[in-house]
Amino acid sequence: MTLRPLLSLLVGCFVIGSQHLIQATTYRGAITNYRPTFIPVQDAQGQLQIVFRLFNQDARLCALLVNPYSLATSRSDFSTLKIRKAALLGNSPGYFTWNELEKTPYIQLIQHGASPPYPLQNDGIKHAIGPSSGFFLTVDMCPSSKELEKNFFEALINLKKGSAPFEVGISMSGLWILGHPDEFAWLCAQNNQGNLHITWINHTFRHLYYKDLPLEKNFMRFSPIDMQGPAYSSFIQASLQEEVLLTEQLLLEHGQLPSVFFRFPGLVSDEALLQGLGSLGLIPLGSNAWLAKGEEPQPGSIILVHGNGNEKPGITQVMKWLYKKEVQWLPLSQLAQYGQ
Repeated sequence: MTLRPLLSLLVGCFVIGSQHLIQATTYRGAITNYRPTFIPVQDAQGQLQIVFRLFNQDARLCALLVNPYSLATSRSDFSTLKIRKAALLGNSPGYFTWNELEKTPYIQLIQHGASPPYPLQNDGIKHAIGPSSGFFLTVDMCPSSKELEKNFFEALINLKKGSAPFEVGISMSGLWILGHPDEFAWLCAQNNQGNLHITWINHTFRHLYYKDLPLEKNFMRFSPIDMQGPAYSSFIQASLQEEVLLTEQLLLEHGQLPSVFFRFPGLVSDEALLQGLGSLGLIPLGSNAWLAKGEEPQPGSIILVHGNGNEKPGITQVMKWLYKKEVQWLPLSQLAQYGQ
């Protein structure tokens, strides 16, 4: 059985078995024909958007969009979008140009993330690009048999009580969602109710890991047979696409918006994975402050902790940082100010 029918089976059991989840996340119905694309458009307000996913839901063709300046994602019926710019002068056909797209923060961050060198571990964006006095909090949710660090998330909620919700990036794996339906529902409810402002970072569907394999053959670099050269690259990029799309689909079906950020499991990657990720329109995130490893955050740091119960020392450390008045917590959309 391939992953796609497997996902349909698992999601069916997931929805039927958890009425609390349906209520908390406003299940929007099954998505079909979920696929990557790249189409510059204008939305109903005349703003530049890039369609990076197309899908069918409720008998409609829908689009997942990213604003290439703010990095905010949204969903829309494709029929409401304009595939050519409104003609301002004469009979202009309204073509978009690569020059105007390439200078946007979105495209520059994709190109930055896909550029060499390609270290085995912790590639991608690890800190703000350019001067920054703030910090970026990211929380990984790898598959786990342990409970959600609910006290930690409640501390985030209380920290901003009565004002703007706390900005946090959550790196979500699909198997954690399926294994923790009520806890996932609770997180979604905090986001929907404005108690937290969650940027959903893609952390793959399966998050494969074998404790008896070295890093260079583990996580997303795993293959059941020894492959080299073009065959390896083709296999890895196809696997990456499936891992990415299944997780996005799960989030969308439960009323959440996937972001354009991605974190490799174990922070392990290679050139084929980085190039494949860029072709899917996603921006890789590393970290220069993995707290459980004793790394000290600096202004501009992307902080990494685990909220799945697997790394208590990281949670202990970040709780100390939460109450420092001088610390400014920023959304991931402010990692760079290209094109502003």
